[in-house]
Amino acid sequence: MAKKILAVALVAIVAVSAAACFVACEEEPTPYADLVAVRVNNFMAEWENIDYNFTYEGSSALKVSVPYTNYLEVNDLIVSPGAEYKVYEDEGKTKQLTDLSKIYVDGTKTLYIDVTNGELSNSYSVDVTVEQTNLPPESEIADKKYDNRGGHIYIPDGAETVEVDGVVYNVLRVDVLLEQGQNYILPQDSTFFAGNFKEKFEGIFDGNNYNFITDARMVRLPVTDRYEIATWYIYQLGEQGVVRNVVMDQPEGVYTFQGNYRLVGEADMTPICRENYGTIENVYNNFNYWGARTDGLNQSLTAFVEYNYGTMKNCIFDGCIRSFDYAIDTTAKFAAFAYVNTGSMQNCVNTADIRNFNTGDEINSTGAASIVFSSRAGAEYDGVFNLGDVQMADKNGEAAKKAYDNLFFVRETQELPDMSRMKNYR
Repeated sequence: MAKKILAVALVAIVAVSAAACFVACEEEPTPYADLVAVRVNNFMAEWENIDYNFTYEGSSALKVSVPYTNYLEVNDLIVSPGAEYKVYEDEGKTKQLTDLSKIYVDGTKTLYIDVTNGELSNSYSVDVTVEQTNLPPESEIADKKYDNRGGHIYIPDGAETVEVDGVVYNVLRVDVLLEQGQNYILPQDSTFFAGNFKEKFEGIFDGNNYNFITDARMVRLPVTDRYEIATWYIYQLGEQGVVRNVVMDQPEGVYTFQGNYRLVGEADMTPICRENYGTIENVYNNFNYWGARTDGLNQSLTAFVEYNYGTMKNCIFDGCIRSFDYAIDTTAKFAAFAYVNTGSMQNCVNTADIRNFNTGDEINSTGAASIVFSSRAGAEYDGVFNLGDVQMADKNGEAAKKAYDNLFFVRETQELPDMSRMKNYR
């Protein structure tokens, strides 16, 4: 799995306040020296004070726990556009780390990070704790050189079940229907078909930080009994359901296609689940989604879920979303995290550029946004950041910003949520 240190330095083209107009004006962006997100061994660090990058008061510390290992890898270190960072392994900042791909650790380690942008500067710390559960055999760790930078829970070869922190998981080695009330964990990189579970799933699906891919197929929805082109793995994630530690990584330059369809109906590209009432956490998506030409089709492309009624936290979308030239009577709704959100998003980051070049007649129902397409009553955002650019074209091919501040697609009658703990760097 390709790893990278992501020091984001994108050229911002729009910066508007909460009172700005829908079509943003060209102006210089406000400079920041923010640490936006850190992932270590495929786990996203959590803020001690998630408000820090909004008030610059209180603690600027983050913390993260990883499965047993003697080496750490900083998979992503995302800073605000134009900013630079330096990482140290001592509080006095005399020992700079220049290679963040293999850092020795024996139990705990704190990384100290300085972020600068011109005269602006902020200091952060990341406390890393190595969990001692599910240790591999002593023979593998005796020399204290056990390399688990992928962040995988140890699963013995051939094991059908494994217990982690008192919870029993079925080891999911083949594509099977998920059973209600059961928990599942991946032991390896896996590719499964979409539409695996057709009812509400109340268990835990732990991707164990292996690369997970869902292949699209035509499925029949359990409620409406109609067919839909889908990539969702779980139809409904129930209130007690959890999807976590999922990595969707794709080689650079490779695209996942929606396909070339000519039918009236639905086409959803939402690889985690169609409806989330539970919790989606620590999911990293680096896929590139490319919608194809479709006639008379209602199409949604989002990198996580279609409808979020529950909680999404510690998630990053780092791929991209593109569209082909659409035909008549086609609606296209693109966003990074969800088509509709009435739930909660915490510590989520979009770095992806989203391009929607729909040329169909249904322009009033067509749009693109960097966070969610439609943010409705009850939606809450707590530490949500956007570094990606959104482009939208009307049916005449003229550039048109359809997103409010690039974060949501907004009609004039739509009420905006509390945006005080959201930050749009674009």
